[in-house]
Amino acid sequence: MSPRENFEFFKDRINWLVPDDPRAGIRLGNLVRVERLEAPLRVAERLGLPAGSEVFHIRRLYKYERETTVSTFDDVYLPAGLFPGLTEEMLRKTSDAVRSLYPFYESHYGLAVAYMEDEGRAVLLNHKQAVFADVPMPYPAISVERRSYTLDGRIVELRIMVSVTDRQKMVQRFGTDPRDLKETKD
Repeated sequence: MSPRENFEFFKDRINWLVPDDPRAGIRLGNLVRVERLEAPLRVAERLGLPAGSEVFHIRRLYKYERETTVSTFDDVYLPAGLFPGLTEEMLRKTSDAVRSLYPFYESHYGLAVAYMEDEGRAVLLNHKQAVFADVPMPYPAISVERRSYTLDGRIVELRIMVSVTDRQKMVQRFGTDPRDLKETKD
């Protein structure tokens, strides 16, 4: 299976936040920032970069189409050396860039994500997040930190997703869903 076919197979399994209310609609993303900056020390460490290395920081906010408040804050950090010439305009022109960055990485930079590692923990929203989520402070959330790797083991991204979980839940699916199997009757 090619990396793109692999992504197509797993795409619904890696974006695993589901609204509690099925009437909330689909999850919509909004690209709000793309900047090149010196990596904060923790980001550099998690990406395996020397202190002072440059990264691209991409911020996206997600909400459900029938809701007015943000449900997930998504901060993505990319090693600048792997993404020469990356601009906000490039991301905005690519329809996948808000839904998923992985096809963008592959089509523009030849970086196919083959492996992801997620670590989750309970956190409190910061003031800005609480305002966007329209909740009081302190307010609990779950933070998932993802590191994504290429087949040859290079770290492509560090992603930190902070999600308000009183309106959505985390669902992970592993293996083949029996409902996806089609029986043939003779």
